[in-house]
Amino acid sequence: MQNSVGSDFVIYDRDGNEKKNIYGRKMYNSQNAPENNKASELKFEDALAIVSYPKYILDYIKQFLLENYSNNDDLIKIYMISNSERENIFVIEYGLIIELNNKNYKIYVLVYLPILFPNYPPEFYIEKTTNLSLNKIYMDGKINPNDLKINIDYFGKFDANTNNIPEIIDNLVINFTQYFPVFKDNSSNNSIINSGKCFLDKTKANLIKLPENSKSYSNNQNSNRPNLNKKNQSFENFKKNPSVFEVKGPFNDKTFLAFIRKQTKDIIGYNYVEFKEKYNIKENLDNLRTIYNTIKQRSNNTNNLYKKNEQLKSQIQTLKNIKTQLQKYEKRIEQDLKTVQNSNKTFAEKCDEIINIPNQKDMEFLIKIKVMEDYLVYLKKGFEKGIVKFDVMMNLTRSLSREIFNMNYMRSKYKR
Repeated sequence: MQNSVGSDFVIYDRDGNEKKNIYGRKMYNSQNAPENNKASELKFEDALAIVSYPKYILDYIKQFLLENYSNNDDLIKIYMISNSERENIFVIEYGLIIELNNKNYKIYVLVYLPILFPNYPPEFYIEKTTNLSLNKIYMDGKINPNDLKINIDYFGKFDANTNNIPEIIDNLVINFTQYFPVFKDNSSNNSIINSGKCFLDKTKANLIKLPENSKSYSNNQNSNRPNLNKKNQSFENFKKNPSVFEVKGPFNDKTFLAFIRKQTKDIIGYNYVEFKEKYNIKENLDNLRTIYNTIKQRSNNTNNLYKKNEQLKSQIQTLKNIKTQLQKYEKRIEQDLKTVQNSNKTFAEKCDEIINIPNQKDMEFLIKIKVMEDYLVYLKKGFEKGIVKFDVMMNLTRSLSREIFNMNYMRSKYKR
């Protein structure tokens, strides 16, 4: 017997077997758990006033959402979020009812409408409400196992003229029914990874309340989701309706130039967005700034190292010069020592050879002066001890002092 449409998503292991906890109970997706990730509600008209879509695209998006989602049930919800570029865009959350083993389970798919939708295709992601792993069947490029982004080229290429999002969703349901896409991965005890486009942080999103539209397509009450297979002609209206392009008055040269200007601006905008998404301008700029600051810091450190290196080189050169001088002195002393050791002369004669006295006469006077000065010192100590009388000490002191004076005078004459 099948579970009801509202049944929680039962988790399966890698082999497709239903997994249960230690108590034998089914393990559920947190999507239907008590609401702790609830978005605040916002009226559709208020959302249209603050979204970042260009004005000429906004009317088309408004018509597209009203025609397809005004009378939808709880399986499809519209949110407004602020993306990484701080642009307010719409996100459609589809609750797909997938049959597996005669039971129905919910898989949530997020459809992001880019800023230049439908000129740029929407992005499809499997919503990550718990730690999920991807069925290996889809790992051949159909779904990215890291961020759960769906490659819609495998499930029906997006056509901007028909805006075939419902057709792609139907193809996803067919494929997911054939091969169940995800299972809960219990190999990690980490909590849910709440980053990337596969995770919709509803505390930072606004749930859009669309007005009821009596002209909307009929909703098949027996189906698990609204019937979105009706071919969408709103893009043709978008191209044909001049008010969309804000063309006022007759279509003359003036309005034609205004139209061309806007078209040129749009093409440049498309190319810029494509270039920005392809080459990650903002991220690369931040990386370049980081690299620049790192190189600048290293350059400053290198300059400081160069200065220190120059200082060290100068100090090393000074030490080398000192070493050279010391080596010269050492060699000269060694040579003198060898010369003295090999000589047969007496110690006094050897001293005379080593010691060079430029003025022999002056040296004699100096020796006599030092002897008399020493004699005066001993004379004073003899008087202090009572060995020499005072009169003798005074007379000798005067006589020797006079001699010292005379000899200093004679030395001064020789120095001249």
